[in-house]
Amino acid sequence: MKRLAVTCILLVLLFFGLSAPVNASLTVQAVINQGIDVLLDFRNINSSIWEKIQNNSYLFNYTTFPKIIVDNLKQRYGLNATFSLPDNPISPLDNSTRSIRARFHLSGSDIISLTFNKKTMAKTYRVRTEWRNFYANFTSAQGVHILSLNFTEYFGNPVSQWEKINYTLSDGVHPTYFYNHTGSAAFDPLFYFVLPAGAINVQAVEDTVTFEFPPSLGDVLLNSPFPIVGALIVITIAIVLYRKVRRR
Repeated sequence: MKRLAVTCILLVLLFFGLSAPVNASLTVQAVINQGIDVLLDFRNINSSIWEKIQNNSYLFNYTTFPKIIVDNLKQRYGLNATFSLPDNPISPLDNSTRSIRARFHLSGSDIISLTFNKKTMAKTYRVRTEWRNFYANFTSAQGVHILSLNFTEYFGNPVSQWEKINYTLSDGVHPTYFYNHTGSAAFDPLFYFVLPAGAINVQAVEDTVTFEFPPSLGDVLLNSPFPIVGALIVITIAIVLYRKVRRR
């Protein structure tokens, strides 16, 4: 009987643990180009939380999240980065889907750097991803708690432990590091760290991702002696033809 009672209690606790409410779904997409294009997308936010957000909408503007990330990078890691907004930024709040969205561009040599191999003419990129680890606590002017976000909890596992997948965007298939947090977070978080479509030798060590771009045809031609030789041949032929014309 005692064993049966303990089993029943555990089942009840498990049921309530599994049925704990999820406050929202969260999808993060970070696409590497000359910097990192970031999209944070919170959808189907709990109605009671959404009401507080609407009542304090001034807290959630176009620069709220990029400023939090850049400041956190400096204070926590000693890394410098800058952010910019797209020409047509999306609205931070969408009442129809109870969503918070932020789209911005991160740049700076502390988070993404490039080296060029003169022998192979390949470009090697080194990308640091610590910017994703931040904590944000939103309270009203009266001190009423609105929302807490702990990205370190959601996505703190080193990127080297994330799943490597192929992810399709409008311009093709991209190698991507993907993470789906399955812990007890109040959100349902997904993260897609998207590399360029032509990236090769993709590797991750802890939170640093490296990849290469093979040399383009233009790089090969610019660093090859053949165009110079070809140009000299053309010039020589032109001179010979010019002299022949003059003799006539």
